[in-house]
Amino acid sequence: METNLRAARVEASIKGSDAHRFLACVSSWVEGLFYIQSLGQSFREFSPLDPTYGEIEPAPPEKFADPNGQRLLANALFGFGIAASLQGRPQALQALYAAIPEQHYSPDLSRLAGVMAGALEPRPRTKRSKARSIRSQHERRTFSRMTSLWQP
Repeated sequence: METNLRAARVEASIKGSDAHRFLACVSSWVEGLFYIQSLGQSFREFSPLDPTYGEIEPAPPEKFADPNGQRLLANALFGFGIAASLQGRPQALQALYAAIPEQHYSPDLSRLAGVMAGALEPRPRTKRSKARSIRSQHERRTFSRMTSLWQP
């Protein structure tokens, strides 16, 4: 129940493109996700007749800094960024980027917010990633041509 409430707060802040509200509740939401992950199989077996009880503990900074914590925070930032972009609210992305330093997030998460706000340029692509992208585009075009042959 508590994790659903935390998720609802994050969703409301994303829908409203409210960067300050988002940053105020996103860490709490991630702590809820850490708790659910820690339950493992017992969470999957949860039912209203046999609920899982426990307490969501505040996560130490190291937990947010590990790859799982960074991934969960990045997913939330992407959600905020996509919603703000689709709603035509660049000022929300700029407010998010301006408030990120207060959060003491990793340089990668700060950079992500900066790129979404248009304050930073994306990193240049390497030759290898360019080649992979070209190959992927070629494969999509080839597949598209092949599937068009099968259509009546």
